[in-house]
Amino acid sequence: MTDRAVTGPDVVVKAPSQKRKRNRLSYVCKACRTAKAKCDKEKPQCGRCYKLGVECVYDTIIQTGPKYSTKETKIRILENELDYWQKKTKELFKEQEDSILKRSKNVQKGPQESVAGSNRLAWLEPVLMAAPTDRSSLAADPFFQLHVNVCNTNPRLIMSRVMKREVNPLSENYLIINDTFFAALLVSLFMNLSSKRECNSGNIIISALTADLSISRTHSDVTQSVTRLKNVTLQQSDPKDTAKINEFFDRLFQITDPNSNVKMKTLMESLKSTTENAYLEDHCTNDYSDLLKSFIKSFETLLPPMNIIEDYKNHFYESIYAMLPFLEIDMFEEVISGIIRRDPKDSSKISISLGQTELRNKIENLCLLACILKVSYMSLSMTEMSSFPDGPPPFDPQILQEHPISSDLITLVLRCISSENWGACPNENIISNLLYVWAFFVFSPDEGDFFVDAPTDILGDTVIMLSTAVGLHRDPSDYTSLRQYLDKRLLNHRRLLWLSVISMSVFESVLKGRRIYSNRLLDTFIDINSGDAFADYMDRVERDLPENCKTRMFLLNLHEMVYRRTYLALLHQDLNDLTMTYSSSIPLWKIENAMSKIDDFNRENMASKAVSLSELGESPEDMLNQMFIITTRPTLLFIGKIISDVLELRTTYALMLHFEQKCHRDGTSHLKYYFRYFKLTVKNAIKLAHMYEQYYHPEDPKDALSPMTRYYLSKFFQMSISSAMFTLLVLSMRTELTEHLFQRDPSMADEVCDIIETITQLKKVNHVLQVVLTRIYHLGTENLRYSYFSIFKMFAMYDLILQRINSGQLWSGLFREINGTEIDPRISKFLSMSFNVEWNLGSAHGVKLIDALKSRNHCIGIPVGDLIDFIQELESMPEYMEMARHVELSVDGLFPMDPSNSLSPQDVSGTLGGTPPTGGEANLSRNLTSTFGNLDIFNYDFFFHNDE
Repeated sequence: MTDRAVTGPDVVVKAPSQKRKRNRLSYVCKACRTAKAKCDKEKPQCGRCYKLGVECVYDTIIQTGPKYSTKETKIRILENELDYWQKKTKELFKEQEDSILKRSKNVQKGPQESVAGSNRLAWLEPVLMAAPTDRSSLAADPFFQLHVNVCNTNPRLIMSRVMKREVNPLSENYLIINDTFFAALLVSLFMNLSSKRECNSGNIIISALTADLSISRTHSDVTQSVTRLKNVTLQQSDPKDTAKINEFFDRLFQITDPNSNVKMKTLMESLKSTTENAYLEDHCTNDYSDLLKSFIKSFETLLPPMNIIEDYKNHFYESIYAMLPFLEIDMFEEVISGIIRRDPKDSSKISISLGQTELRNKIENLCLLACILKVSYMSLSMTEMSSFPDGPPPFDPQILQEHPISSDLITLVLRCISSENWGACPNENIISNLLYVWAFFVFSPDEGDFFVDAPTDILGDTVIMLSTAVGLHRDPSDYTSLRQYLDKRLLNHRRLLWLSVISMSVFESVLKGRRIYSNRLLDTFIDINSGDAFADYMDRVERDLPENCKTRMFLLNLHEMVYRRTYLALLHQDLNDLTMTYSSSIPLWKIENAMSKIDDFNRENMASKAVSLSELGESPEDMLNQMFIITTRPTLLFIGKIISDVLELRTTYALMLHFEQKCHRDGTSHLKYYFRYFKLTVKNAIKLAHMYEQYYHPEDPKDALSPMTRYYLSKFFQMSISSAMFTLLVLSMRTELTEHLFQRDPSMADEVCDIIETITQLKKVNHVLQVVLTRIYHLGTENLRYSYFSIFKMFAMYDLILQRINSGQLWSGLFREINGTEIDPRISKFLSMSFNVEWNLGSAHGVKLIDALKSRNHCIGIPVGDLIDFIQELESMPEYMEMARHVELSVDGLFPMDPSNSLSPQDVSGTLGGTPPTGGEANLSRNLTSTFGNLDIFNYDFFFHNDE
């Protein structure tokens, strides 16, 4: 260090050569000081710590206090500190005052005032205002200060010869590959460790282990098994399901009609857009191009007669449009009415006349017509016309047979979009068409279950790209050129499109447990976190309504409903982001608070579903359209609740597995956290299962949802039922194993005060889980088994599971020593890669699954008093009480074991799960598995939703 000279007028004195201690003028937080990063010194948590999710501590006691060179410096620093807190206090008082004034103004407004008045803002205010209270109360609780990182605790990659896929905490597959109990169940189902009992050739190898699935599926043993299974299924099932049963069994053999479905290959080929293609003209002077002529001819061939078109359109507007509001009805009808008319030569056909101008716009609207006709047809095909006992159904079922809407229309739509060079010339109509094609693939049970796999992501990402390209991500008021557009209806249409794009992207991402590609999609559109966001949005919508709009109240209510759905989607995204954090840990209170916000929002949302007749508007068109919203709004709110319950169940389950692993590695220090999320997982599973009960058997007929909305509601049941059933099953396995360990191990009596009471309470918990599992199994069998191929396969597997449970054979082979040399290497490798089951290959020392299960079963450490309180909570839950009325099940449960045996099951005969037969479906569930001796039809892609 260079000596620094201190000079004066007469003398020069050298300063001593030594390090000078730095004077600290202010305290920064410990994390920023350690990282040598800039700290904004915000209280109680600085901005950097809040962003990174790390603990923020101002260790003023530990740090050496700042040294002040003069008294004036000390005074100035203290004055700055005082100014900071005065400013902070004034900001908080100002926010509180604005909130009070806003609420008082809303109360004073009458129903005739601005649409952003009290009746529209009131539903959102409690949710927004509750967040600071919940956050501060949870953040102050030391219990919730624990930091976790669920995403990085046990990163997993599913692998096979043909695919690789990362599994994230909120995905359905997280349970499959991270739960040791479920892995044990799969071993029980897919392996026969005794070469003498069932199969002379040794282990039964599932078809996923072969290089060519078609070879294994046409193997004689598999063919015979599936044929017998098919015959029994047809005998036991309703005749109306015969066509679906034949189709599903053909798909097990990979016998499919290549022309029946619009596969993803067709989608990708149709969306190709290169300069080598002949593009569609927008105007002409003499004659149409050959390309346009071919499109017109195809539409005239594939579209039904005019009266049938009107019937399908009416159903779409009445029951589907509120769910999929991707078009502007008035603008669409104006174009369609001008280009389609009855063919004068043949009334059973239509004639299309496009004129000479705006040809692309007219073709785009024809594509929209094709999409909504196909979606409407699928919806009506899934509607049970017997659901209208008091009168004739609102739609003639004969029309579905005489005028089906072919999937070739979707292929034609894709060709038309490609011919317009969609990548270079995007517009609102093209985006609307792609959104409806996305909806077609998502909700169609015949096109493969695309919602749970990657292909719809391709469409979704394409839609987001085109939406930002045409400027949907900014409010239309930001563009002066749009303000000068002749038709103001386009402005609000763009708003609806962007909110719909966000909802589509978020729902698909969070339900698949994936990171959304851009989590700030709404930032440039509106500040969603502002207390005035909803009022501001509705003011913009009302300002841009056309003069003398006949459907004013309908449009306002539609925008409100879509805004609510988008806000809920963003709450789901917040929860998903917390579980997808890679770089840092998150305190538990943030995750709990995110779930509380979702619950509060759904509670307020469900309470606001009633619509007053005074809000229906004055014009007949407005009143009619409003009635459509009244009939579909309860279903849309119900769907939002299903998605919320699924995400909360997967979140608490992921946290339970996280702390289960913590207890396995670190001892019992995290047992209280494990028990908390074990309880929450049980409750959330019951709540989700109750949604099925509430829909299929509502307690009050007034609460029944419109049967005309079954088309899209069933899809959300389909994607959630496996999460509910698998979770209930593995939770029941845990309680059953704990009960048996208490019975088998005498030394545990010293650790438990009342061993008999503990066993009794465990039996009760197990009984609750099995009642709910049995009920949801019956509801799914009655309503979903023959609607979706994935449900058909899953319930075929559950037939086997429950049959083995009933006969006491579910746990056979699990609790014996398994030598790696006795296992086929391919099976061992497959289980290790896919299901997180480890084997000691080639080792003389075996692996005992029972030891792995014991070490991870921490229910054994739960105090008996906590178990008593817990079972009282469960048995008093209204959801459980309602479901329990439909199930007769003994407390002994579904897993009978002989306590004198070393975890070997005893033979028990009787009906499935102790439940008396309820008809053909109950007989089917008991008899299916007795007809075949192997499981080769259940390839692994069923578990990972890769069946296409």
